[in-house]
Amino acid sequence: GFSHTLVIEKHTKRLLAFGDNSRGQVDGTLDCQSISQPVAPSFLSQEQVVTVAAGLFHSAVVLETGELVLFGGDRTGRPFVRLCTDDGSSFVRVACGRRHTVACDDRGRIWTVGDNKYGQPGHETNSAGLGRVDLKDYDCVDVTCGWSHTIVLARDSASGSNVVFGWGRNDKGQLGTGTTNHQFASTRLFADIEAGIESISCGSEFTIVVDSTNTVWGCG
Repeated sequence: GFSHTLVIEKHTKRLLAFGDNSRGQVDGTLDCQSISQPVAPSFLSQEQVVTVAAGLFHSAVVLETGELVLFGGDRTGRPFVRLCTDDGSSFVRVACGRRHTVACDDRGRIWTVGDNKYGQPGHETNSAGLGRVDLKDYDCVDVTCGWSHTIVLARDSASGSNVVFGWGRNDKGQLGTGTTNHQFASTRLFADIEAGIESISCGSEFTIVVDSTNTVWGCG
């Protein structure tokens, strides 16, 4: 994250965290402003972890149970939140922005939660709860976030070809749409690249993709 680190211990699959804890992003509490030695958050001490993501000031953890756990991000002392889908699917991937979180489930669908100032959730809602982004006939392959924008690598379930979707803040051109208009719904990106997109990555206010010819493309 901005100044904290999350680690999954290889053999135990236990979460360890350290660094700045001023918003509870290390242990879910505000008891200590900085934690210099790796600690296992008490509310996850008995849980096995699949994958993690660190936002600027919050943390996201996908458990082997398929649940998504979020902690940190504010100064209210709220310890953590457990989230699950409304139809029994399991989360398998997660990415964090500055104030939003994006997760992919085992059915290839995207779920988001967090601030909606720039359209970060990817759906028109002001709800603080978990919502789903419509990718139509595409399945999520990978997801990455900048501070306030989201990029998804998706696969056409029929043809098997990869495409890129994105949404959120775009004042620096980080979505590559040719404008600086924010996108409040999922938008097809990099459609003029003839070779298929193989991988995606975001910085704070920019986006990088690599196509099947190993050519690197960037915007923002």
